[in-house]
Amino acid sequence: MTVVSLCSLKGAPGITTLACLVGATWPAPRRAMVVECDSSGGDLVVRFQLSAKAGWTSFAASTRRAQSGVEIGPHLQQLPGGLDVLTGSVGPDGPEAVRSITALLASAESAPGGHWDVLIDLGRLIAGDGRAVACLNQSDAIVVGVRSDAASVMHVRENAPRLFARYADRVGLAVIRSGCYSNAEIEEF
Repeated sequence: MTVVSLCSLKGAPGITTLACLVGATWPAPRRAMVVECDSSGGDLVVRFQLSAKAGWTSFAASTRRAQSGVEIGPHLQQLPGGLDVLTGSVGPDGPEAVRSITALLASAESAPGGHWDVLIDLGRLIAGDGRAVACLNQSDAIVVGVRSDAASVMHVRENAPRLFARYADRVGLAVIRSGCYSNAEIEEF
């Protein structure tokens, strides 16, 4: 199982869209799911007119009732094109959210039919967010999305060292075209 967290350090450069694009092009025959873990999440339900009854809400309720692991499949929905998603927000920060994330990853690892690779949409990282830390700690790779404008690049330059210090070899940068700077200029800066 591979776990990839996608996030931003400033604004909303399109992390949910990026996670869905990566998931839609995930190499076959591996199965991938996109998980909304953004505290401001829930965009996919509205954007694709999905049910609000399935997703984090139903998964968290099932994990509270179950004596052992919960199967993830019944809580997933599909986007047009077939990408599986766990929609909504993981809920309030704290031990309950961390338990839900741990249960999700255990369920993805032991799913009938083989494990799922998990693409976690963290949205904008906020200092002290236990949900995000739990996801980042479990991630094999962390992708930081940044717009190619001066303010976004400056914000990443000022705030990324903390991420690199903790997750050094797992962090990469995805430049989302919306400004005037080239990848080479951003890398040099």
